[in-house]
Amino acid sequence: MQKNLKWAIPILVALIATTGIAMQQVDAYKRTVMIHITAGEADFHSATMGVEHAKSTFAAGKTVVVLLDVDGVALAAKNPPANLKTANQNLQEFLDSGGRVIACEHCIAMAGLKSTDLLPGVEIDKHPQMPKMQQILDDAAVVLDY
Repeated sequence: MQKNLKWAIPILVALIATTGIAMQQVDAYKRTVMIHITAGEADFHSATMGVEHAKSTFAAGKTVVVLLDVDGVALAAKNPPANLKTANQNLQEFLDSGGRVIACEHCIAMAGLKSTDLLPGVEIDKHPQMPKMQQILDDAAVVLDY
């Protein structure tokens, strides 16, 4: 009997650990994906990739939020730089399909833009606290950075 108990505890621990890992993977799959884009005109390839990944991840059924920060706010301009026009169109399509886009208030001002210069539907987050961003992070979002 004691021989059987000697193996029962490690097997039970392994089963519990394996079950916990599987549950974490399911929970991680349901989390919000925040696409943080700081790239702008100078690195339009990264900016474009961020928007494309936001669209495709959203189309796959995930909850996606795009956070535009630093030079990334140029993506949301109604009149973007020439090399950001495709990314801007994709961002508009993302918004039109129900995606959420948040832009840093300070970064908008530093780019010489006003809230009225941005695509309709872009939310402004107050700098430096960034409460909208903080809430998403508090909800354990997965962050992809571009």
